Amino acid sequence: MNTPDLPLNPIHPKAPDLTPKAHHRAPPGTSEVAAKRIAGYARTQRECILALIRERGEDGLTDDEGEAELGIKPQSYTPRRGELVEIGCIVDSRRRRLTASGRPAAVWVTPNHAQPHDDKTDGGAA
Repeated sequence: MNTPDLPLNPIHPKAPDLTPKAHHRAPPGTSEVAAKRIAGYARTQRECILALIRERGEDGLTDDEGEAELGIKPQSYTPRRGELVEIGCIVDSRRRRLTASGRPAAVWVTPNHAQPHDDKTDGGAA
């Protein structure tokens, strides 16, 4: 299933390009090492996360749920999910579910499962 308005993958023209822009937020000497180590896995992790969120449909998935189901540590899962948000493959459903520790967390869905925006609802992730 192709998501509208996303750049297409040059190798697989019917698939969205799951390669976000690079960010440099970490101190010098740390992000470069991490980027080299994750390079072979980041795309695969994004694909796994996106596939699971698509599979969940309108029920969506919290980061906590995705981390547990896929066995991906938060340090890797959250950045990959953030990249999927950045490139428009997933969005905040504006619904919240409790994490294992009892805190409210954003439920992520594909854009076609997002509910209409209600300005009265707090959409920030906890």
